[in-house]
Amino acid sequence: NDLHKNSSSLLNLPVDLFENMELKMVAGQKISPEFENQILQHFSKKNVNVSIETKINDKRKFEIFSSSKFLFFPSAFEGFGYPPIEALYKGCMVICNNLANYKETLGGAPYYTECSNLANVEEILAKSSNDKLQPEYNCDFPIKKHITIDRASLNFADILYRNFNLITGTILRGHSAT
Repeated sequence: NDLHKNSSSLLNLPVDLFENMELKMVAGQKISPEFENQILQHFSKKNVNVSIETKINDKRKFEIFSSSKFLFFPSAFEGFGYPPIEALYKGCMVICNNLANYKETLGGAPYYTECSNLANVEEILAKSSNDKLQPEYNCDFPIKKHITIDRASLNFADILYRNFNLITGTILRGHSAT
C-alpha cells in the first residue's frame, strides 16, 4: 500500500484467474491491517488461498520463488530490480512494470505490463495457467542459462555511468567521485 512498490495494484488483478489457487504476498515490511483486509476480501471472492509473509529472509524468499509459477512485481520505481532477477534465476516467470531499467537488466526475460491499468495481465496469466508461455525466456528456461552475473554487472555499470551526472549527494571523507 505504498506508492513506490505499487502494491495497491494487486487489488486490480482479475480474481477469476486465481480461482482455487494459492497466492503468496511477500512484503519487505509490515503492511497495514486495513490493506491486508482489502487483499483478503478481494481474493476471497473466488476461493483464492491468500497468505501474506513479511520481513522474510533470503532462504525463505528463494523457497517461495522455487515453488511459484510466477512473480507479479508491480513496483513503480526500482533501482536494479533484484527480486525479478532472483525469481527468474529460480525459474519463476516474472510479470513486472514496464520500466526502462528492467529492460536494460532483464531484457526479454519477463512479461512487461503497465501495472497502473493491468491491460495485458489477464492475457499473461491465462497463458501461464495453460502452461503455454510464449516469451523467449520463461519458467521452462531459467534465466541462469541466458544471463550471467558478468553481463548483468556490465549492464548495471553502464546504467550508473550514463546517469552519473544525475546523482547528487555528499561525498564521504576518504572517498572520491572518480
